Amino acid sequence: MTVPLTAPAAALVGDMAQGSDEERAWRRRTVAPSDIAAITGTSPFQTIGELRRSRLGDDRREPLRRSDQAGLGQPRQPMLEEWFIQRFPQYRAHTTGYWFSTERDWQRVQPRRALIAADRADGPAPLLAALTFHTTPKTLTDAGWGPDGSTQIPADRYDQHQ
Repeated sequence: MTVPLTAPAAALVGDMAQGSDEERAWRRRTVAPSDIAAITGTSPFQTIGELRRSRLGDDRREPLRRSDQAGLGQPRQPMLEEWFIQRFPQYRAHTTGYWFSTERDWQRVQPRRALIAADRADGPAPLLAALTFHTTPKTLTDAGWGPDGSTQIPADRYDQHQ
């Protein structure tokens, strides 16, 4: 069942093919949460200079510094969604596309899943939260996932999710 999603300060743009001219143009004129780490200088993946060049139309990117991790979690997203919903049955998850802020049209987000109330049967459903996925090549332990093995959230991830 497809449920139209609504959000008080955001509008759904929809899906765009990754790497398409439309998607590259959209990315050039907007800022995503993952860009914040480059802007603040905490990203291990991209400098502010690289971000600036991509916004000016130079789409030729240098290879990822940690290319072994690119797309690592994509195949796991359905399993992670199921894990989340089993633990939080008050939500229902929907795969979603790009959104932009209606207050700041330069601000975009592409959450992996939009969360709505599980008891929502039909009609427009207010988006309650977004569910995103981040994976790591190492198994997480009680020690944590910080840069030094601590429970400290890595600075780039903290910047991205504020």
